[in-house]
Amino acid sequence: TVREIPALVTTDRAYRRFILARCLLAFATLGIGFVVVDGLREGVLKPSDAALLAAVFILSQAVLGFLLSIVGNYFGWKAVVVLGGIFLVIGMSCAVFGGFIGVYVVAFVALGGANAVTVIGDPNMSIELAPTARTSLYLGTTSTVLAPFFILGPLIAGAVADGVGYRVVFGAAIVLAFIGVVFALRMAEPRRAPGVLEVASVGQPGVQP
Repeated sequence: TVREIPALVTTDRAYRRFILARCLLAFATLGIGFVVVDGLREGVLKPSDAALLAAVFILSQAVLGFLLSIVGNYFGWKAVVVLGGIFLVIGMSCAVFGGFIGVYVVAFVALGGANAVTVIGDPNMSIELAPTARTSLYLGTTSTVLAPFFILGPLIAGAVADGVGYRVVFGAAIVLAFIGVVFALRMAEPRRAPGVLEVASVGQPGVQP
């Protein structure tokens, strides 16, 4: 399976564009773990606010995850991936300019939505891009290829943050997320691909309830 991944990414243009966009957006999450740290250092947040923002993040992921699943069902998962990038831009922008707790709440609402896209958007987009017989390979490839970017991003940010400052890390995340959105907009919408037939049975990917 691992040996098949390079050929899959290089031969399937639509899937390659999806992976490239998602790699950029995955790397753009490098600053999420430092938002509260920066707020505490700046004296804008107090320790009890960390618990509040964690709750906001979890609730936002649940609520926006449900709403995004409806968007994906009716309008396609490409729209969900694009929205995930926009959420990252909003969240990191709030982290840069946050001066009071309300701005941080908005940041974590957006970041919770971005995380929901990882949970529901990546697998569903992979399923719709994959030929039926290769669904498992596409799902596994997506998880395998994106994992290093989710892992290395925060590690790199943590290594350089003390030297350059957290705001620079957040700014880099905004740039990466913006570029990721641009690439996501260039992705193919699987449901509009030539030769795609209308699925007759409810429960298949892309079928309205």
